[in-house]
Amino acid sequence: MECRDCREGFSDYLSGEPDDDRKNIMEEHLAGCTDCRLHFEEVKTVWKELGALPESEPSPALRSGFYAMLAREKHGREERTSFSERLGSWIVAFRPRRPAYQFALALVFFAVGLFAGSRLPQGAVGNGDIAELRREIADLRQTVSVSLMNQASSTERLRGIQYSSQVESPSAPLIRALLDKLNNDPNVNIRLAAVEALYVFSDRPAVRDELIAALSEQTSPLVQISLIDLLVDVREGRSLEALRELLLDEDTNQDVKQYTERRMRELM
Repeated sequence: MECRDCREGFSDYLSGEPDDDRKNIMEEHLAGCTDCRLHFEEVKTVWKELGALPESEPSPALRSGFYAMLAREKHGREERTSFSERLGSWIVAFRPRRPAYQFALALVFFAVGLFAGSRLPQGAVGNGDIAELRREIADLRQTVSVSLMNQASSTERLRGIQYSSQVESPSAPLIRALLDKLNNDPNVNIRLAAVEALYVFSDRPAVRDELIAALSEQTSPLVQISLIDLLVDVREGRSLEALRELLLDEDTNQDVKQYTERRMRELM
């Protein structure tokens, strides 16, 4: 078994999915490969931390609070503050302290909003109100994602990156946060997750520019290979120069150089 195949199977191994034969092959590889064994221990630590997070229970007042807010919006009561300001003040009142729980509450709120939209009589709430609600929830999702990525805990940073993949139209702060995790996070797993998340937004020229630039800054062979795969998969011809520089760099891992040469042919 090659290192890449072994590492791609870590999540299946930890979740108990592989059959006995594949499990035995992976264990034999881990016993003889120090790099893969160290990487596996890092992944296992993150996996355990994610599994240990308790689930957040929403407040019983959540639904009643939502309907009260919706009624005020419909009848246009005296306050002229924006919908987003009212939403923000309501969330602050019920918001849990941990960012992960804040996001869980946001998802519950979104589900309640959809439920309300489907139950209210036709015409009771305009399409514009529902669209505004969706925009507010989308903005909140991005805000919480960025907040999580700035936490000290690697588990919460990883969770923030995972949440970002659910965003359809990323804001500039969200893109910057992902690029910051890719370029500066000390945890290799976080950097790998950032590459995967940025794949979704790689249709943006500015994001591709940053990915090409990141290739020369990375020292982890795993992150380098992940970036190479991304740039080749999206057929980014401008990355050829950066790939050639990687080949000429004396510090580049020999396995990475061989992989780079093989994948470069797909862009030529």
